Amino acid sequence: MIVKLPIKINDKIQNQNFNVEYKNDKIIVTKQESKDNYLQVVYTNNFGIFFYPIYFPLTFLVEGNYLINEYYFIFSLLYDNDVCNNNFFYLLFKFIKEQINSKIEITKVNNFNLDLIELIINKINTNFIFSTKMSENVKFNDLLHNIYSKYQFYLNISLSLIYITNLNKQKINPSKRVKNCIKLIYNQNIYLYGNNDSFENHLNHVKIKKIKKNTEINNFIF
Repeated sequence: MIVKLPIKINDKIQNQNFNVEYKNDKIIVTKQESKDNYLQVVYTNNFGIFFYPIYFPLTFLVEGNYLINEYYFIFSLLYDNDVCNNNFFYLLFKFIKEQINSKIEITKVNNFNLDLIELIINKINTNFIFSTKMSENVKFNDLLHNIYSKYQFYLNISLSLIYITNLNKQKINPSKRVKNCIKLIYNQNIYLYGNNDSFENHLNHVKIKKIKKNTEINNFIF
């Protein structure tokens, strides 16, 4: 099956053909006629149009009526918004629901808890192999894919655990590797210039950059 999805090519948004294949409880998404497997896919929200890097082929495990993979938390964040006309994730999941299984769902961000995260982690560890060891039998592109997928997996584990501990105050006992990932995320300096009043005001704040850090405007921290 073929679906057109928006990606970034040469600083322009283009709708390109992707193959969607369903077999053995997995949905596999590949870009047609492409030598480059590392693509910038388009997602949208109330602040505009943005891009997220995905290494293809993109594989989902169908668990019950839910789609699961190493991007599980980030996909929920990027899919869960009201602006969907040029959203790669929304259009892909809409196509899957229409063409493969109408009961397919994406886990909502608000539904995440420790039990669900542990279940997802176990399913991914059981059904996906992200081998990052060099050997003569491993192709270089496959090795890059595995390295990137493993990175995304630990990033999503870390972000989802940060989310439930901050929102629901749930106690967690992550592995040493995940603890290190969480520390790295907390140590990042994030500067947001914008507000939720209007897109025009958001652009004005980006241009002037006069808002001091930790200033609160319209419930957004800058």
